[in-house]
Amino acid sequence: MVICGELKKSTETQEAISNPTLIVEVLSKSTIEYDKGDKFYFYRLIPSLQEYVLIEQDRHVVEVYYKKSKNDLWSILRYEGMGQTILPQSLGVKINMADLYFDIEMG
Repeated sequence: MVICGELKKSTETQEAISNPTLIVEVLSKSTIEYDKGDKFYFYRLIPSLQEYVLIEQDRHVVEVYYKKSKNDLWSILRYEGMGQTILPQSLGVKINMADLYFDIEMG
């Protein structure tokens, strides 16, 4: 999770943060449907959230869901293969897929 600015805690749950800019999830076979479905639906209700990054653990695939400006229209970028460079929209950084999956054995 990345927060830009002051950290704000949820008024409902003390352990929760209410103002993330970016959330990253590593997907597993048992959670992929929930992470892409209901969980993403609830995350989209967070006004500060601009980007949701899903990293597959058994394939070199990363999906970046992002919204521009203050509208509610989400777009997606999909990166496949070790030669890709991931460009999170909200951070202005580049992440090489080879660095992300460094020393990870695919089973």
